[in-house]
Amino acid sequence: MDEGEQQKPLDLVESHRNSLEKTFSHYLKEFISKDNPQIVSVGSGFGYEVGALKKTYPNMSYLGIEIDEKYQLAVSKVNGDISGDIRFITADARDSGSFGDHNWDVVLVRHPQVHGSRWLEMGNSQDWEKILHNSTQAVSKDGIIVITSDTEGEVAIIKRILLKSNIDIVVSEENKFPSEDSHHDSFILIGKKHDI
Repeated sequence: MDEGEQQKPLDLVESHRNSLEKTFSHYLKEFISKDNPQIVSVGSGFGYEVGALKKTYPNMSYLGIEIDEKYQLAVSKVNGDISGDIRFITADARDSGSFGDHNWDVVLVRHPQVHGSRWLEMGNSQDWEKILHNSTQAVSKDGIIVITSDTEGEVAIIKRILLKSNIDIVVSEENKFPSEDSHHDSFILIGKKHDI
């Protein structure tokens, strides 16, 4: 294997992180102006978004929730030294207690693949409805839920779930800053709690 082939995976990761940085800077800053938002990421995986979020919000508090422990064990390898109020936990977002006892300024759910293979692994549609419902309940009064998706079909499913959870959809469009090397995060939805 030559040096170019070895470098490719790192280039893909860097390309993806650059895309996330642009996405978060553009979309989140429009709705969350404070310097130290509290952010929870549902299905955080390796936590790729941490570096991009820290560039947008250096003083943020972050909680990554991931059901699969193998991801949590590799977070530091993928992200290096993560400083600040950054935590990762292994938990099931179908349990509303996973979100802690307070509401969040930003609830981030990246590419949940609600009708793809992970959907089938998670169980039935009620699982994702529960996860997204719990995610919407964790949003603070002035906060937002940000969901990125891979396909238009997923967007339609997610919109239905958000509307049932009294979330007003304020952004629903193709991501202006998609990763060049990945179909992840191709669409973005942002919602706010419905004023009653």
